[in-house]
Amino acid sequence: MYTQCPLCNTQYLIIAAELKAALGKVRCAHCDSAFNALSRLSDTPLETAAAPSASLLAADSMAGDETGASPAAVISASMAPTGPMISDLIDTPPRIMMEEFACPRRRPYRALGTALWSMGIVFLLALLLAQYAYATRDNLARSPALRPLVEQLCTLVEMFAHCAMPLRRNLTQIELQGQYVRPHPHFQNTLLVSVTLLNKAPFAQPYPALELTLADFNGALVGHRRFQPADYLLPDVDIGRGMAPQTVTTVRLDMVTPSASANPDLISWSFALF
Repeated sequence: MYTQCPLCNTQYLIIAAELKAALGKVRCAHCDSAFNALSRLSDTPLETAAAPSASLLAADSMAGDETGASPAAVISASMAPTGPMISDLIDTPPRIMMEEFACPRRRPYRALGTALWSMGIVFLLALLLAQYAYATRDNLARSPALRPLVEQLCTLVEMFAHCAMPLRRNLTQIELQGQYVRPHPHFQNTLLVSVTLLNKAPFAQPYPALELTLADFNGALVGHRRFQPADYLLPDVDIGRGMAPQTVTTVRLDMVTPSASANPDLISWSFALF
């Protein structure tokens, strides 16, 4: 099949399958104009000028006699398409020209806008993640694997706002020593509780919560209570600085004897850290 550019009258031999894929849209390789090939489709080459008159044919016949060419050859030459075939114009098939319509190239400013939007989305996601890490840094810092990342985050945040890193915490490095619970020597129905905390870690740790559980000698629960650092430390101790490494903290508490135990001497006890 053949089609013709309406602007420069260049004719092309075209393949139906490629024309269908492009929905009939093609671009002229001669003048670069776009047109619909379906509107000018033909099974034979198209004429680009009006048919010659009888006198012109006669003149052509006489010219043929003078030149030695047959009249048919002269007429055939005058009826031939004025525009070149596609094989004379470009080396690539029309499919490549059709793909320009099927897959139009993006304009530079549109690609730039897409890139800027993508960068903005990535930045906002990173900012959201950083805000979450800052808000939950106390919990994240307890993980040995995540603590270095939280420290780096705090270093960056310190440029704009205060970011205090929580103390490292490892309860297995705190040893309980000198534990005892006995009747108070000066007050009735009162127990004197004493225990010593030793921080064996090479780093400062926050003071732990101390839980005391009381039971009789039959194992029945008599009572229990959890003491926070503010409950067992002296007022002049800076709780925020934590327990210095390789230091001892002595805890002494007065506790009312549980009513379930008539005899404080028959009470057993145990301590736990939290």
